[in-house]
Amino acid sequence: MHKNENFKVKLISFRPHEISIPYRLEVINNPYYNTLMPRLPHGLGVITAFLRKHGYNVKQDNFSQRFKNIELFKREEEVYHFIKSGDIKGQLNLFIDKIVDNISIKEFDVIGFSVISYSYFIFSLMLCKKIKQKSTIPIVFGGAFISIFGKLYPDVFNPVDYMIIGDGRIPLLKLINYLQGKTKISEVPNLIYKDNSKIITNFKECYLLEDIPVPDFDGLPIDLYQKHQYGNNLNLPYQISRGCTTKCSFCTFTSKYELEFKSYNKILRELVQMKKKYNSKLFQFCDDEINNSYEYLEELCNLFIKNKLDINWGVFAKIGNLDRHILKKMKKAGCLWLAFGIESGSDNILRMMNKGFTSEQASKTLKDASQTGLRNAVFLMTGYPHETQEDIQQTVKFIRKNKRYIHNTYIFKFRLLYNSRIYCNPERYGIVNLTKNYDGYSFSFDEVGGLKWEQKQKQQKDSQKQILKAGYKNANFLWKLKIFFLHSKKLQFLLRRDRRDKRG
Repeated sequence: MHKNENFKVKLISFRPHEISIPYRLEVINNPYYNTLMPRLPHGLGVITAFLRKHGYNVKQDNFSQRFKNIELFKREEEVYHFIKSGDIKGQLNLFIDKIVDNISIKEFDVIGFSVISYSYFIFSLMLCKKIKQKSTIPIVFGGAFISIFGKLYPDVFNPVDYMIIGDGRIPLLKLINYLQGKTKISEVPNLIYKDNSKIITNFKECYLLEDIPVPDFDGLPIDLYQKHQYGNNLNLPYQISRGCTTKCSFCTFTSKYELEFKSYNKILRELVQMKKKYNSKLFQFCDDEINNSYEYLEELCNLFIKNKLDINWGVFAKIGNLDRHILKKMKKAGCLWLAFGIESGSDNILRMMNKGFTSEQASKTLKDASQTGLRNAVFLMTGYPHETQEDIQQTVKFIRKNKRYIHNTYIFKFRLLYNSRIYCNPERYGIVNLTKNYDGYSFSFDEVGGLKWEQKQKQQKDSQKQILKAGYKNANFLWKLKIFFLHSKKLQFLLRRDRRDKRG
């Protein structure tokens, strides 16, 4: 037995779009061109691989696949009560008890939660409160949400013991060494913890993307991730690059990492390894933008083709440097779909967002990609500061113009987030009176010379309905409309009428 195998680690994750707490996401989704199918948790797999390489006994779990009926929005009042008071009550209390009863905690020496959204942050806190009622086992929070917003929640240290920001591999390993009495807590990088009544933030370290190991998903319920429409292939996550050259005003991620690319040999070797191990040729690349470098992407596609890698993949991309030449090469290299954060059809709004492209450029890229044989997913945003009815109409026109080239549409309301560019420079973007919302990391605001916050909220709802209606009206007959938290009676009527027409 390896000397570290007696120390047992439990790692828990949850896909963010599978926990629905009161945030509004509207989806116009063509099931024949589904792009965002459930995928295995990349971060969890990387941490697991790293710790197992160092001899630790790691058990990983992803509740979203084992508990299909997790729909917290059905108990929205109880969720809000927990956010406000920290108490869990009613059916939500019974539900959380059921989850905790399915977690084997007695045999483990530490539990780590991968927190990648506010929804899961709340869900994880509920679980931790219940776990701490039964055990004194140390609990660690990490993941994207904690890295960006964790410091905004000092109260998290009851019941959470530690938070790790950034790449968690080495920090978690050194924290385990501390828990085993092998090192001092001050020697654990990227760690936040509470010492008596004082919050301590340790020194920060960054680690190379090239050193990230192949994710290890052994122990997860693999069969639950297989989809019949993809030949029972698993959707395997893999990261090729890190960072983003786009500087969107509303984004909190752009300054998190410097731009990095893995070496071609490492990528080829690891993709072949994953394809063979999990008997799947389907990958979702976890890059912010696959086309940060045109030259790097073209050479990557050349290597995929030359080495007859025979995989299919999808990825997020940006508008601006995808011509027909590279799109055809991507298709030949196995690309199935691209997801674009287009946000708006208004050039005025795109300019204020600092997107770096025009609506006409976006239209051309969508058309070129679709005619090349790729599927397009488009993310749109409503209610940006100083957005007008004319801007909304431009987005509606954009949807109508490109209806043949858009296969999935995801519609979000704008939210002003802590540490985004617009948050750090409110005067530049014409907003004042920033007030923290109940979630602790988003803010209400007033427009200078424009709408007050109450008016802005109403505008967001109205504009979302307009865009959603346009997307539904212009979808072809094979499309289905999946709408969560539907507020518009008129849209409900459209949905019912569509169902009646199909039955007729």
